[in-house]
Amino acid sequence: MKKILVVNDDKAIQSMVKDMFGSYVEVLQAFTLAKAQELYTQNKDAILIVVDGSVETPKTVDTIPFVEGVVRDGYLGVLLAASQDTDPNVKLMQAGCHYSISEGGANPSSNFLATIRRLIGSGK
Repeated sequence: MKKILVVNDDKAIQSMVKDMFGSYVEVLQAFTLAKAQELYTQNKDAILIVVDGSVETPKTVDTIPFVEGVVRDGYLGVLLAASQDTDPNVKLMQAGCHYSISEGGANPSSNFLATIRRLIGSGK
């Protein structure tokens, strides 16, 4: 079964992705940067990593070092920058993400879910 890793501290976003895609891909959920690193290390065969600009609110932790580490490690899958704001997505793209989309925050956009669906299908 294909795997995707979702790095996002928003439970609604995580639930929506798992509900939408969990029947045909294994959805690995990381609500913190530490969990993201652990899951990445154990699942380097994940075909897609969806990364929010920051996690662990209220103490905000930037996800750029995680993306840079994954790129340095030679990750072969697709990295999707998925923050609700433009600036974090731009920075994540500069750090090595292949694609960028607004997650939509409290109201995830259909484009967000369609992009994940397309990237799962492509497998890069």
